[in-house]
Amino acid sequence: MDLVNPNAKSRGSQLSVDRYGFGSADEALGAIIDALPAMVWLGDDEGRVHYFNEQFYSFTGLNRADDDGFLYKSVLHPDDQHKQLLALEAIKERRTIELEIRHRAADGTYRWYLVRGVPLTIGNGQVTYIGTNMDIDDRKRAEEALKESEEELRTLAELIPQLVSIADLEGRTLYGNQRLYDYIGRRREEETGFLWKEVIHPDDLKAIVHQLAHPTPLAPGALWQMQVRYRAANGEYNWHLVRAAESPDGKKVFVTATDIDDQKCVEDEVRKSEAQLRTLAEAIPQIVWSCDRHGKITFMNQRYLEYTGLSAEQAADGGLQLLIHPDDLQTYLDRWNHSLATGETFECTFRLKRVVGMRASKPSGYRRLLSRAVALRDSTGKVLKWFGTSTDIEGTVNI
Repeated sequence: MDLVNPNAKSRGSQLSVDRYGFGSADEALGAIIDALPAMVWLGDDEGRVHYFNEQFYSFTGLNRADDDGFLYKSVLHPDDQHKQLLALEAIKERRTIELEIRHRAADGTYRWYLVRGVPLTIGNGQVTYIGTNMDIDDRKRAEEALKESEEELRTLAELIPQLVSIADLEGRTLYGNQRLYDYIGRRREEETGFLWKEVIHPDDLKAIVHQLAHPTPLAPGALWQMQVRYRAANGEYNWHLVRAAESPDGKKVFVTATDIDDQKCVEDEVRKSEAQLRTLAEAIPQIVWSCDRHGKITFMNQRYLEYTGLSAEQAADGGLQLLIHPDDLQTYLDRWNHSLATGETFECTFRLKRVVGMRASKPSGYRRLLSRAVALRDSTGKVLKWFGTSTDIEGTVNI
């Protein structure tokens, strides 16, 4: 087959192709080319295509007899017509042609093709191009869907109130939303991939670097999280809850950071207040205790343990009821259960058996106590816990 003129008769032997049913080597080669899953073509240095295999004509519905060498232009997508000029520039410079172009099918739809042509110098010095058009429509549509999905993700990332970033498995930032850069007071153009190392508190940075060096395996869909301090644009460090999850392909990590600095400050204040309350509870001469909304003891001061002789475990397990005088126990239980059910303030006077070794003013070994408890509620009125005191109302207890 003549590369310049494919319709010219081949000279030489028939290469014994008759036994396969072909009359000549040209017929055999033509059959092979037509069977290829791609459009195959030959063109000259003016952009004229002298030959297309059958794939082109069967796909486009065009007639080979009508092809003047430029018929392929009629099936180019209107938005891809300019790419013909790019192909001509490559031809003039004897460069390889490689373009992604949409061809119109016989039914009027378009599919993407990768057009690739390679210059070939013939013996007489003339240059021709031999090329293929490979169907890449499925790949292109997948890429477009992925791009659209990524654009939607970026749009969402810009809208949510958290600091959002996407990183590779080495910790290199691939994307950060504008809120992140505004918060740390840096420009997106300053991003080196590891800008986060400059804005995270040194004490927290160590834990993150260690996590990257020794990653903890996570179950599918599981989140890695820790509390981290970010340096804001004003130079102050604020606490954030950082959560990270791997992408479905396992190649990227999606990271969000939520400002919890106010919450941390409140927690710190609560801890300080609780410490002060515990100190106060130990200082006062009464029995002091607290329990959850179900009535399970969660705290008792030392006076409670000294007075009853119970261990902390026994007290938490309801041991006090074993020390209440049998004649007072049911009244005590009825009033306490009523308070638990209604949230009303608990108040009850009852006799409690003294601890072994404690001198009692009465030989019976019981002393009369006044116990009161009030409920701590949330903003909706739901009971969170109870705080109570029990006071000896028979006089001073000597140990």
